[in-house]
Amino acid sequence: ESLGLDSYRFSIEWARVEPKRDQIDEAALAQYGKFIDALIAKGIRPMITLHHFSNPVWVDDPRDLECAKGPTDDNLCGFGHPQGGPLVIEELAEHAQLIGQRFGDRVDDFGTVNEPINYLVASHGVGMFPPGKSYLMALTEKFVPVVRDYLAGHVAAYDALKKADTHDADGDGEAASVGFSLAVADWVPARENQPGDDPEDLAARDRLQLFFHYLLVDALIEGAFDNDLDGKLEESRPDFKGKLDWLGLQYYFRAGVTGS
Repeated sequence: ESLGLDSYRFSIEWARVEPKRDQIDEAALAQYGKFIDALIAKGIRPMITLHHFSNPVWVDDPRDLECAKGPTDDNLCGFGHPQGGPLVIEELAEHAQLIGQRFGDRVDDFGTVNEPINYLVASHGVGMFPPGKSYLMALTEKFVPVVRDYLAGHVAAYDALKKADTHDADGDGEAASVGFSLAVADWVPARENQPGDDPEDLAARDRLQLFFHYLLVDALIEGAFDNDLDGKLEESRPDFKGKLDWLGLQYYFRAGVTGS
């Protein structure tokens, strides 16, 4: 309040609300409810993010990266797993439904995920975030299925929130406005030549822009998915089309890109 904020985006920690599969912690939900009430009491509009980089351990246990037993209630094997991926998408939708039902009377603005490409690169590309998988050397075989599942998770959460939240908390005629926040950067060629930039660096810049800025957004606008990262939407996904009410942009830096 002292900062003069009129809105505040925060995440509801999925693992805190559902520490074990299908076991809901009511005390955790009550605490989030008190927090939302306190924001509203101060004239601050709450915005909820459902997934901000972290999962419950049972979604994808980092202690069992190969998922030796296959999907179980203790380890669904995560996004991108042939059998476990659809289960994780379903569980994320159930989480979204729960949050929409419990807080939709006070909240109209929802973000499904935060900086999705950054999360996916860190968690499934280079293994910096849990579950610690490193798939960048197998982009189309292993990494792209994770991206597809994560995007499908956004869509499932979008649909669940639209169905669960029937309350127009602010009276603007829309009960739930759903989007996500995308990290963007000013990617530039690292080697600047006269009269033009290095062709390899220009191509590398274009690839990064496609990957970070357009891959997910284009899929949701066009209803199709670029399944080999070549800039073309080869895979028809009409279920993706139009599932984005707003797009948040988080701009951090300018970076040089080299293709060599």
